[in-house]
Amino acid sequence: CGMARLRGRRFDVPAHCRDRQDELPGPLHRHAAARQRAHSRPHPRRDGPPVSMEPRTLDLAAYPRRAHFDYFRQMANPYVSVTAPCDITALRRLPFFLTVLHCAINAANAVPELRQRIRGEGIVEYDRCLSSHTVALPDGTYCYCTLDCAQPLGAFLPAAQAEVARVKAAPSLNDGADPDELFFVSSLPWLTFSAISLPTPTPADSNPRITFGK
Repeated sequence: CGMARLRGRRFDVPAHCRDRQDELPGPLHRHAAARQRAHSRPHPRRDGPPVSMEPRTLDLAAYPRRAHFDYFRQMANPYVSVTAPCDITALRRLPFFLTVLHCAINAANAVPELRQRIRGEGIVEYDRCLSSHTVALPDGTYCYCTLDCAQPLGAFLPAAQAEVARVKAAPSLNDGADPDELFFVSSLPWLTFSAISLPTPTPADSNPRITFGK
């Protein structure tokens, strides 16, 4: 996973990700592309498009990393990218992309720093963030798909399948009303890589990027 301000943390695969045998269509991928910041489409709910959640504003006067925040925000490229192998043998009978997406987003949501975003001169923190990935279209292009991964895997997989079908029928490159609440997820299933660099928009955002390889 790349381009996130984070502290060292072990991410374990949730038990429910190891136990389900649900099947969905094969992997989808996110093309590397800078994300638009001005959007209008609402997010999908669990039973259709999700509700956007208002974050809380952190008190910078009491923020223990205030000096580090001020230091790194002056840099042209204040991102940290980390690439590591992950044993997914326990998930081998499950649909790769949606299953690993569900596990990764729940692990990321367990780290408060990954739910924090720079907003103006301050920092906000969400209670939970959603995922946004690309869905490949028949004409060789793609659209974005936003998913809420808070449900148990058995409920998430069919709901995700339905949402993917919905966005394919009405494709859009909008990220919804609040792009800050998203984790941007990509997949390069054809390559085994030891490092990756992803584009960011101007002005830069502070959304973590998570990319899966072969």
